[in-house]
Amino acid sequence: METLKPQYIPGQAMISPGASSCSASTVEDKFSNLQNQQESENLKSEIRDLQEKIDTLKGMIIHILRIMLGIQYTITISSIVAVKSKIIFCDGYH
Repeated sequence: METLKPQYIPGQAMISPGASSCSASTVEDKFSNLQNQQESENLKSEIRDLQEKIDTLKGMIIHILRIMLGIQYTITISSIVAVKSKIIFCDGYH
């Protein structure tokens, strides 16, 4: 009868080769997930900043349109006054 001896060599890792690659893969996955979360947060922050800029530009456009409308009213009133003056001037000669 033969006696079986364990195949253990002192200093050798007790983890099977497949288990070590799984743990490395898990660490890599966690690191990749962390990077994705950070990138997602950065993109969300950038979207918020851009939305604020869009809102500011919308306000500026509304302000400019109001100014343009005021200028248009002023020009229209000036034109009406000029036409009225011409009519009055022409009526004075008749």
